[in-house]
Amino acid sequence: MRVCLIRPRTNFLLNPAVFPPLGLFYIAAAIGDKYEILFWDACLDGDDIPDGYDVYGITVNITEVPWVRRFLAAHKPRNPQAKYVLGGPYVSTCTKDIGIANYDLAILGEGERAFREYLDAGAHSPPGNGARLVPTYPIDEIAFPARRSCFAERYAYYLGGRRATTLITSRGCPFRCSFCSRTPWDVQTKFRSVDNILAEIDDIVQLGYAGLMIYDDTFTLQRQRVLDLCRELEPYGLFWKAFVRADSIDPELALAMSRAGCVEVSIGIESGSQKILDKIGKRTTVAQNTLACKTCKDAGLSVRAFLILGLPGETHESVQETREWLDDARPDSIGLGPLIPYPGSRIWEYPEDYDLHIELPDDEEEWYYRGVPGHYNVYVSTSGLTSDEIAQYIYEMEEDYGIL
Repeated sequence: MRVCLIRPRTNFLLNPAVFPPLGLFYIAAAIGDKYEILFWDACLDGDDIPDGYDVYGITVNITEVPWVRRFLAAHKPRNPQAKYVLGGPYVSTCTKDIGIANYDLAILGEGERAFREYLDAGAHSPPGNGARLVPTYPIDEIAFPARRSCFAERYAYYLGGRRATTLITSRGCPFRCSFCSRTPWDVQTKFRSVDNILAEIDDIVQLGYAGLMIYDDTFTLQRQRVLDLCRELEPYGLFWKAFVRADSIDPELALAMSRAGCVEVSIGIESGSQKILDKIGKRTTVAQNTLACKTCKDAGLSVRAFLILGLPGETHESVQETREWLDDARPDSIGLGPLIPYPGSRIWEYPEDYDLHIELPDDEEEWYYRGVPGHYNVYVSTSGLTSDEIAQYIYEMEEDYGIL
């Protein structure tokens, strides 16, 4: 059986050749010992995807839905015997209405075992766009991403001048921020063991990488696990980055990360207004955010603060509070953009509960695309700020603080 794994064309990243699609690499690892695989990245390889494969497996993020619709409408009539299987975060989030036609199976949740079982059973699926919700399983049992067979070297990411790649050491998030889309199956956070992580890092080092972007939603949720991992990482001499929460970092942990080669942490600050932090269910305080920045910087870590303008309850006063927080905390770099309402989030489902008005454009491809520095798309407004005012504040802060 011949399988084509597809990453759709996306407008989510400024440069899609930077980060590899690890989800598909995991799928390839789960089936590559038995099935012939073609890995196709439409961002790098173009849209002319070959006919003649038995199964097409497509990962779908929300910004990629229009492309996937066009691909299925054009490709399936030419390959009526082929099976088309969807997976990825969008499919697992929008279980009530995927809004895509012409597919054979949607796999909801972790797809490695489910896709392998589907192929082993002869790729038989129920007619009429069937769906399969898969149970979770021990994370250490999952094969490492197939970086070799998926040509990971095509993705050019550098950290401190060193060739780097991505790594995930946990899956899931225990928090319930109202702006974040959640999946029905995302009921627990699963953590890989230190030994399992180190085994993958050994493989990564053999491939010539000297840097890591750790893509866990929050790397520091299990404090002792991170301390143990950092102790083992010190001899490797790697450079790496990770995402942390303000309430999950302390001086000992920050120093251990720095000694193990961590050069930057990213923190989801979101806003300098405590009222807004409470409204979105962030479960952090402005004071915690400030202390986290200081703690990390004191340990020698660069701090990147992520901020969102246009959150529920945003006003002229709350924007000023965010500016004051930036002046006080002084993070090393800032990621700033407008609120993008995502299906699966409480903000999307109940905007009336959040003092939020959402007005999306006719062109669906623009719905979830925030724009680029200097040109942002803002489709939300609050009772205190219009969408134009939110956009203007972003441009002003971009100029004043050197947003990257």
